Amino acid sequence: MASEYVLFALLPLKDSAFIQNLSSFGTWFFWNECAITQHPHTKEWKLLQTIPGLEFHHVAQRTRYMGDAQKHFSQIMDRLRFGSPKKLHEILGLEDPLKYEQLVNVIPWQQLVSVNPDPIDEGKRGIVYKAVWKCPQMSDMPGPEEVTVVLKAMKASDPNYLKRFFQELDASLALLRRANIGGMRFFGVMKTPSLSVNDSQSTSDSLFYKNIARLPKDTLFLVSKYATEGNLFQHLTNTLTGIMEDWKLLVYLMMCVAVNISKYHQANIVHRDISVSNVLVDKESQKSSGPGGIIVKVSDLGESIQLEGPMAKFPYCGDQQSSALGASPYGQISKAADIYSFRNLLALMVRKMWEVSKQKQGVEDHRVPKCIVECLEWCRKTEELRMSDLASELDKALWNVEDLTSQMEKVDPGSLDDIMSETES
Repeated sequence: MASEYVLFALLPLKDSAFIQNLSSFGTWFFWNECAITQHPHTKEWKLLQTIPGLEFHHVAQRTRYMGDAQKHFSQIMDRLRFGSPKKLHEILGLEDPLKYEQLVNVIPWQQLVSVNPDPIDEGKRGIVYKAVWKCPQMSDMPGPEEVTVVLKAMKASDPNYLKRFFQELDASLALLRRANIGGMRFFGVMKTPSLSVNDSQSTSDSLFYKNIARLPKDTLFLVSKYATEGNLFQHLTNTLTGIMEDWKLLVYLMMCVAVNISKYHQANIVHRDISVSNVLVDKESQKSSGPGGIIVKVSDLGESIQLEGPMAKFPYCGDQQSSALGASPYGQISKAADIYSFRNLLALMVRKMWEVSKQKQGVEDHRVPKCIVECLEWCRKTEELRMSDLASELDKALWNVEDLTSQMEKVDPGSLDDIMSETES
C-alpha cells in the first residue's frame, strides 16, 4: 500500500514513548481521535475513536479528574497485557460493580514472592504484615521488580470490618489523586486464599505456602509500599546519638510532618490520627535532599474526614456514609485537632531526644532549642490554629535560626507530660 494511504504506524508498545510517559502524557484530551474514514454509501466523513478512549473521557468527565481516567486506561492496557484478575466486587462475592473499582488493582496473592506471617504492627482495628511482591511491568511501574510491601487488613473481630476496609481504601485512592499530598504508595488490594496450615502442607512443602496459610484466610488486604526506616520512633532510635547536633535532625523531621499535615489541610482533609506509628520514614535518595536521603510520610487515613469541597461528593468504593472522606457524622471537626496531635508528637520527640542523650552519652540535659519551645507554645493557640497553615507558621519561626543550639531553654519534664496528656477542649 502506498505510504500516503497508511493511517496507522505500529511499534512495540513496551518501547513506545506512550507507555514510558503514561503518567505525564501531554495530549490526553485529544489522543483518542485517531483517524478519519468515509462512509461507503453516504460518503459522510467520520472520526474514528477507540472504545477505551471513550471510556477514558467518560471517567474524566464523571469524576472531574484526569488522573482517575489515566488510571482507568492503564488498567485496561494492563488487563490486555497480563490477563484479567478478578475485580474487586467479584472477590467480595457481590453481583454489581462497586463505584470507581476500575481504579483499583486486584493483586493475585500468587504474585507474592515471600511473606512474614508474624505481624510487624497491630492496632485496635488493623493488623500489618510485611511481604515481597513480584510486580509485573504495569504501565505505572518502571519494570518487573520485586517490591517490599505491607499488607494491611482490618481485624475480622471488628463488627464494622468491611466498612473500615472501604474507609481505608477510599482514603488510599484519594492519595492517588493528589500525588503531592504524601502517604506511602498504594498498589492495590489482595485477598488471601482459603488455606489452612494443614491444607498448605498437602499442597506444597514450600515455606511460602505455609506462611501464606498462617495469614488470616479469605481476608482483604490493602497493599502499599513498605517504609524502609520504619515509623518515626524506630528511625529516631536507630539514628539519634544523644549529641547536640541531633536537634537538627529533630527539627527536619518536625518540619516534614508539618508539611504533610499542611498538604492534607490544603485539600480540606483532617487526618484525625497523627501518631508515632502513622509517621513513616522511607529512604529514597533520588527523591529527597533530606539527611540520608529520607522522606517522611504521614500515612494511614482511615480515620480522616473531608470537611468540604468537591472531593466530599465523590466517595470511591464505599458509600457517602461509610466513606472516610465523607461528611463527618460527629459534628464540627476542625484542622486544629491535627495540630494539637502534632504538638503531642513534638513533645514525644523531645522526650525521645532526652532519653537517648541519657542512654548513649550519660547526660541528663533538659534544655531544648528556643525555636522548638516557641513551636510548642504556638500550637496551643486554638483560635489561630483554625485558620493557620502549620508548615508556614513553623517555617516563620525557623527560617532565620542559624544555630539551633545557640539559644537553649530549660524545659520542665512535667510540662511535656502535661502536653502529652492534653486533648483539644
